[in-house]
Amino acid sequence: MEAPELREYLAFTWNSFHELSYDRPIGSVPGPIPSGAIRVYAERHGLDPLTEAEFFLMIRAMDHAWMEYASELRQKAASEHASLSKSKK
Repeated sequence: MEAPELREYLAFTWNSFHELSYDRPIGSVPGPIPSGAIRVYAERHGLDPLTEAEFFLMIRAMDHAWMEYASELRQKAASEHASLSKSKK
């Protein structure tokens, strides 16, 4: 089964999300992509105000989903680590 072909604006948004992920603050856990980074990215790519607003919302939604996924992975890893620690005792 072949992967579906993305419309150009969706491919742009998908690629932009991955590029913007490099602006994500990393501490003990990753933070959300800063709003300012999204706006600057949109401006640099010449998005008009309406398109920029839609782009911002799409990136925010993608980021929210990614943050939830990353949190689930951290919780799973912590649970597995705790299980391993208990089994060694």
